[in-house]
Amino acid sequence: MGWLSVMSLSGHRTPKAYLDAQFTWSNEEADNQVLRSSVVGRVYYAAVERVLTADGVRSVFAVICLFRYTPKAKDGYIFASKDMDETVGPYERRCPAAILDLLTPTDYEYAIGWRADCRANLAMAREKQRRPRPKEGDIVVLAEPVTFRDGASVTRFQATRAAFRRNLVYRSLETGSLYRFGLAGRDYQLNPAAKEEERDGQASLNSEKEPVMTDNPVDPLTVVEVALDDRANFLPKLFGSWYLRGEMAVYSFMEELCRDYRGGFWDFFEVSNGARFLAPKRFEPCDVYGWGNGFSGTLTPQAAGIVTTMFALSHLSFSPGAPRELAEGYERLYEYAMEHPEADLIFGAID
Repeated sequence: MGWLSVMSLSGHRTPKAYLDAQFTWSNEEADNQVLRSSVVGRVYYAAVERVLTADGVRSVFAVICLFRYTPKAKDGYIFASKDMDETVGPYERRCPAAILDLLTPTDYEYAIGWRADCRANLAMAREKQRRPRPKEGDIVVLAEPVTFRDGASVTRFQATRAAFRRNLVYRSLETGSLYRFGLAGRDYQLNPAAKEEERDGQASLNSEKEPVMTDNPVDPLTVVEVALDDRANFLPKLFGSWYLRGEMAVYSFMEELCRDYRGGFWDFFEVSNGARFLAPKRFEPCDVYGWGNGFSGTLTPQAAGIVTTMFALSHLSFSPGAPRELAEGYERLYEYAMEHPEADLIFGAID
């Protein structure tokens, strides 16, 4: 079915409570009851119990519902939803384990595959959470050396901060230079700074000291529009082998987030740190409404393009077999977004 829009939540305080009520009902044929539900991003997941009146047969299946909630919608339609069950093979596959554990066995092929993919995504998320992220002062040791534009090929860094930058940068313990790179897709180990100092017998690496800029400073990020002759290679570089799916995801997110978007030509952009994003070619700003987080704001077309590209990269990266370019592209674009003049609006929209 398509999207259904309403002008109120019928007295319920949250979209979750409203949807719980929608999927809890009784008639002459069966009784439906939501046993447990959860909202993940812009998606509602629920374990729904159904007991047939005729023979008392009980089953518990998953319901998945896309939704958007805009309390200050100009047209008055504050809530829109699109629901489906697991038997139709929904694309959204980030269902919490507590809901999956309640589901009864099923013979539906799509449902079996959907449950397996959700379990795989949960395992992947747990693995990512177990990997520690560097903090200021930490020592990062890469399994494979990274070669930079200055010709240096190094593996050991200290995470530190540079002036006018929100994200951490990395000072090479071999050259003393500052570098900027992402850890997504890299095998690395974190060592306490004190142990690294003791092992090397070098001077104390006090992370509170101002980092010394060398002849290889961290350059300001710059963005350029991709020339028409180079556009054919842009999408595969951004989305890997899923470039067609990624492009469609960007356009789909723009349709949902910017209500006055009616299609059109898009520009492609590349950033000096390797980030890439698409943006609609238009002069008027985009009124963006966040799904489920209550965000509402006016963004330039470029900022709106960054938001929709980040949505697409994040959304696809959780799918089984996702190309490594998705996670790497998200991390690089996140870094650029931190320095964008509309950073507060961008992160308000994707939060």
